[in-house]
Amino acid sequence: MDSKIAGQWVRELRSGRYQQATGRLRGVPKDGSDGVGFCCLGVLCEMHREFINDQLGETVAYWAAGLDYGYYCGTHQANSVLPENVRRWAGLASVNPSFPDGDGSTYLSNMNDGCYGFDAIADEIEARVEML
Repeated sequence: MDSKIAGQWVRELRSGRYQQATGRLRGVPKDGSDGVGFCCLGVLCEMHREFINDQLGETVAYWAAGLDYGYYCGTHQANSVLPENVRRWAGLASVNPSFPDGDGSTYLSNMNDGCYGFDAIADEIEARVEML
């Protein structure tokens, strides 16, 4: 993974700016509160959206309204894993980033949808950035 983007992602996850959601890139906050939440991968999509739109000075990446809150950028779209263009931008090996863990792999999306908060996920990204 691109180390600069990884550092920004870790800072955003720890910033308190985002409520955590599960099952989708963007959706209802995990704690059931009002507002919009993001899974850890959704935070990365939001960073991509802000970067792309700021660089081009126009809205080319956006969140679609509706039940799935899909992320759209050009011909790429997704609602539960990263769109391919976000994966490439971030330098990740997979649209569902993971790292080796014992006999298998641990997926960031599973950590997010399980019992891990953004701080714990940020710790894993920091510790394993070269594996993602």
